[in-house]
Amino acid sequence: MKPARSMTVRLFDINNPSVNISVLTNDTGYYQITYPVSVYTPYNIKLRYEISGLNISFEDPSNNEFYYSEETFFVLPGYLQRHSYSFTTNSNDDNDINLNKAVSIHQACELIQRYYYQLNATYVDGIAIQLSHTYDYDVGYEARYHKDNYGGTLFLSYLDAFDWDIIEYEYVHYIEDNYGMYCNNYWKVPYNDLSLGYTSKEDAMKYAWQDGWAIFFVVNAQRYMNASNMGISGVGDTLFTNIGAYLNHEINFDIENFTDNLNSVPETVDKCETNILTIAALMYDFCDPVNTNDNDLMNYNNSTILYITINNISSKSLSDFMQKFNASSITTQDKLNAGLSLEWFDLSPKNITIPNLYQGSHTVYWTNPGNDYYNRITVYSSSLNVIWQSNMLFYQSSYTIDADTWADNFAGVGSVLFVVEGWQSMYPITGPYRSYQYLFIIT
Repeated sequence: MKPARSMTVRLFDINNPSVNISVLTNDTGYYQITYPVSVYTPYNIKLRYEISGLNISFEDPSNNEFYYSEETFFVLPGYLQRHSYSFTTNSNDDNDINLNKAVSIHQACELIQRYYYQLNATYVDGIAIQLSHTYDYDVGYEARYHKDNYGGTLFLSYLDAFDWDIIEYEYVHYIEDNYGMYCNNYWKVPYNDLSLGYTSKEDAMKYAWQDGWAIFFVVNAQRYMNASNMGISGVGDTLFTNIGAYLNHEINFDIENFTDNLNSVPETVDKCETNILTIAALMYDFCDPVNTNDNDLMNYNNSTILYITINNISSKSLSDFMQKFNASSITTQDKLNAGLSLEWFDLSPKNITIPNLYQGSHTVYWTNPGNDYYNRITVYSSSLNVIWQSNMLFYQSSYTIDADTWADNFAGVGSVLFVVEGWQSMYPITGPYRSYQYLFIIT
């Protein structure tokens, strides 16, 4: 049995309409209501268990009321009475299926609320949630967050009620919308695969970031809040699962084991999903404690990553995030270390080599993730100050630094670090993504 946290319990006195006392259940699912009564008169009391609380309002579209269950009983003077109610949040076998689905969805969103509070010391503003009992013309089989002038509504189909990954993923879109990170008209923009280096449209980059960041946030929230201890199937692991009824396929993607699980995305799926999962895995790599790809030297706490994402002007793309990351108070060495993850996910140039010549010109070679790439070489001193930068380079995988430039800038410096930056297109939103450092000893 799992506690139902942050749910509203409301007490009514049937003989006194002015009495309406409400409390929230605590982390263990308990509540306490104190109502002074006469020592002589029994009271006819009604308790209502509402599927609402912690800025999450859950309405039944058939009557625009909160989902609830209630019971009526007599309170006898001088007696402490205990009452409880149990919901079934992972089964369709109960008599009140819609109520149980509402509880499941509320508890999934409540976990995200508590996680967000841990990071930001505030709760997300209230949002309306609606659950379709049957196939719905507007929602169909697809869960979605609908941005509107009233703060937005979260629509969930009856297929989503026990899929916490999808419930929380759509709820995080609402958080993104609060920070201007959310885009609308989701399916109207063509996608290309940024992880394979295709030139991509500016809006497509925003969508990939929006959805990839949401997946990262959900998986990280469940891990941070120890949700695996709840004993709910598929909750608290590093898998992101989408039953995929709308797209007629299932995604069961482990963002901690990227290359092993990317094959779970069918070839017939739009490349946007590869984009999305790449970003989710990369962001998770920046703050996970278990580094399985051997190229991740960072383990930043969750609040740091959130702060970089939303501070000042919120990140609208991976490029925005990386530029804010590079401008933050994070150590310069870690800003270079980030290149290891970018390389590993085929987002930045890699395989930098410089033939060890002792005089004359020097040629820098590298590999780009795709053919249509814009590059720039930046050289740092051992104290991580910029020594020299090349001009922008188009569709190249090598660059020769002539003898005079080499002598003027690098002579007597000693150890220098070469970094190749990459842009996927002429749009600033597609870069720069820095490679990892290449150490060159100048003798």
